[in-house]
Amino acid sequence: MGGVWFTPLTALLLLAFSSAVRSCPPSELAALRAFRSALREPHNGIFNSWTGADCCHNWFGVSCDRNSRRVAEISLRAGPVYTTLEKAHRPGYMTGQISPEICKLTRLSSIIITDWQGISGEIPRCISSLSFLRIIDLTGNRISGTLPADIGRLQQLTLLSASDNLIAGEIPPSLTSVTGLMHIDLRNNRISGSIPQELGRLQMLSRALLSGNQISGPIPASICGIYRLVDLDLSENHLSGPIPEALGRMAVLSSLKLDTNKLTGRIPASLLGSGISELNLSHNMLEGNIPDSFGGSSYFTLLDFSYNNLTGSIPKSISSCSYIGYVDFSHNHLCGPIPSSYSNADASSLVLSMALVTLVGLTASAVNSCPPSEWAALMAFKASLNEPYPTFFRSWRGTNCCYHWHGITCDPTTRRVAGITLRGGVGNTITGHLSPSICNLTQLSSITITDWKGISGNIPHCITTLPFLQIIDLSGNLIDGQIPLDIGRLTLLTVLNLADNHISGRIPNTLVNLSNLMQLDLRNNAIEGPIPQDLGRLRKLNRALLSHNRMTGPIPQSVSDIYGLADLDLSLNRLSGSIPGSLGRMPVLDSLNLKYNNLTGGIPWSVLGSRMTHLDLSRNGLSGLIPDAFGGDSYFISLDLSHNNLAGSVPKSMALANYIGYLDLSHNCLCGCMHVACPSTTFTQPCSNTTVASVGNR
Repeated sequence: MGGVWFTPLTALLLLAFSSAVRSCPPSELAALRAFRSALREPHNGIFNSWTGADCCHNWFGVSCDRNSRRVAEISLRAGPVYTTLEKAHRPGYMTGQISPEICKLTRLSSIIITDWQGISGEIPRCISSLSFLRIIDLTGNRISGTLPADIGRLQQLTLLSASDNLIAGEIPPSLTSVTGLMHIDLRNNRISGSIPQELGRLQMLSRALLSGNQISGPIPASICGIYRLVDLDLSENHLSGPIPEALGRMAVLSSLKLDTNKLTGRIPASLLGSGISELNLSHNMLEGNIPDSFGGSSYFTLLDFSYNNLTGSIPKSISSCSYIGYVDFSHNHLCGPIPSSYSNADASSLVLSMALVTLVGLTASAVNSCPPSEWAALMAFKASLNEPYPTFFRSWRGTNCCYHWHGITCDPTTRRVAGITLRGGVGNTITGHLSPSICNLTQLSSITITDWKGISGNIPHCITTLPFLQIIDLSGNLIDGQIPLDIGRLTLLTVLNLADNHISGRIPNTLVNLSNLMQLDLRNNAIEGPIPQDLGRLRKLNRALLSHNRMTGPIPQSVSDIYGLADLDLSLNRLSGSIPGSLGRMPVLDSLNLKYNNLTGGIPWSVLGSRMTHLDLSRNGLSGLIPDAFGGDSYFISLDLSHNNLAGSVPKSMALANYIGYLDLSHNCLCGCMHVACPSTTFTQPCSNTTVASVGNR
C-alpha cells in the first residue's frame, strides 16, 4: 500500500511555534486588541499576557506560523485555564462577544473559544471568509443568531462545534459543501428546520451530533452513505417519518441515538444485527414487533426501545447476543415471558435489568394512588426547588402522585414511586437543592435530574439507603460537596452520572463495590486524589469518563481488567507515571483520552497497535520514539501525540495503516519525513484528506 510523504514544511498547518516568531504584523496586532476589548474576563487574568507589540510571543492562547509570522490559532479554553490557574467552577467568568475583527486574521486555521458560559452575540458572518480555517470550536457559551449561510466556503474545515449555545435558524445547506468535515457538533441549541438532504456528501464525517434542538422532517437517506460515520446523535428533536433501514448497514456506525423524536413505523431488522453497540430509539411512536434478528455478533452496551407502541413478545433471538449491558423495553405493549437463557455470562444482568424496567415501566394511569408518605416526600422534594415559570411541577396536583405527575413513574403492583425524571435544557431553570426527603421513596430505581444549571447543595447522603437504585443522573447542575462515602452500598446501580457540577473530594473507595455499574461519568468537577486502585473490579463498566478534574497519581493497572470498557477519558487531570501497556490489549476499548496530564515514559507499543479509533495522548511529558507498531488493522479516526517530548523519526509503518483521519504530531522533537497512510483502496477519497499537523518539530 503506497504512502503520501509530507515534510514538516509542506504539511498542512494546524498549530505553530509562537516562541520562534519575533513579531506579528501591526494589522493583526490591532485585530487581536480589538478582539480582546470585546471580551470581559475579570477573574483569572487570561489576557494579562497580551502586552507589547509581539502577539506571537507568550500571548496566552495565541499561536503563529513561524515562517510567515501570521496568527494561526486562537485557543481560549475554559477547561485548561481552570486546570492551569486553579480557578475552577466560576460560571460566566468571561462575557462579551466575538468581535468581527477576528476576520482580519486571514491566516487563522483554528478558532477555539470554549466553555466560558457568558460569551454572547452572534458568530461573525465574516468568519466564512477565513479560507484557511480548519477548526471552529465555540462550545459552551451563550452565542445566539444563526450559523453563517455561506459556511460552505470554508473548504479546509474539519471540525465544527458550537454545542451548548443558543443558536437558532436552520443548518445551512452550504454546509454539505465542506467535504473534508470530520466532526460536527451542534447539540443543545435552538436549531430548527430539516437536516440537509445532501448531508451524505460529507464523506469524511465520523461524528454528527445534532441532539437537543428543534430539528424536524425525516432522517435523510443520504446519511447512510457516509462510510466513516461512527457516532450519530439526532435525539431530542422533532424528527418524523420512518428510520432508514440502511442505517443498519453502515460499516463503522457504533452509536445511534434517535430517542425523543416523533419517528413512526417499525424498527428496521438491520439495526439489531449490525455493529451498533449503543442504540437508543426510546420516546418515539414506533410500532410493530421487535425484530427477531439478534445474533451472535450483536453486542449492545445500551439498548433502549422504551416509550413506544411496540407489541408482541420479546424475541427469543435476544438470547444469542454476545453481550447486552443495559436494556429498557418499558412503556410499550409487550407481552409474554422474558427470555431466560443467555449464551454469554456477561449478559447475566439482562434478566434483572429487563425485569425491573418491565415492572416499573407500566403506565402510571393504571395505578389508583400512591402512599401518603410518598406523596408527602414528593411535596417536600418540590418545596426545596424553585421553578420560576412553572411547567414541570404544574401537573403535581392532587394526592395521586402516580397519575399524570410529570416525571414520576410508579410500580403498578406496589403503587410506590419508582422513578423521578426531570430533564432541563436551554431556556429552562430550576434552582434550589435536593431535599433528603427523596430518601423516603424507598422503592426508587431511577433518579434523573439533569441540566438545570441552578440546582445546588450536596447530594443527600441518605441516598445510599435506597437499595433498588439503578440510575443516578444529576449531571449539568451546580451540585457541590462530595460523593457519598458509602455509595458502594448501591449494588444494583448501573449508571452514575454526576458530570458538569461542582463536586469535590475524592472518589470513594467503596465505589468499586458497584459490581453492576456500566456507565461512570464524573467529568467537569473538582474531584481530587487518586483513581481507586481497584477500579478494575467494575467488570461491567463500558464508559469511564473522569476528565477535567484534579485527580493525581498513576493510572491503575487494574483498569485493563475491565473487559467491556469501550471509552476511557482521564484527560485534563494531573495524573502522573507511565501509561500501562495493558491498555492496548483491552478487547473493546475504542477511545482513550489521556491529554493534559503529567504522564511520562514512552508510548506503549500495544497502544498504537490496538483496535482503538480515537487516541489522544497530547500535552503530557511522554518521551522516546513513536513505536513502529502500525499495520493493516490500524484505523484511527483521530490520533494526537502532540505537545510531548517524542524524538526520532515518524515510523514508516504509519504508511501501512488502513486509515488515519486526523493526525497531530506537532510540538515534539521529531525529525525526518512523514509517512501518512493512504486510505484503503476500497475508499474513494484521496490521501490528501488525512489532516496532518507536524509543526514544532525539526
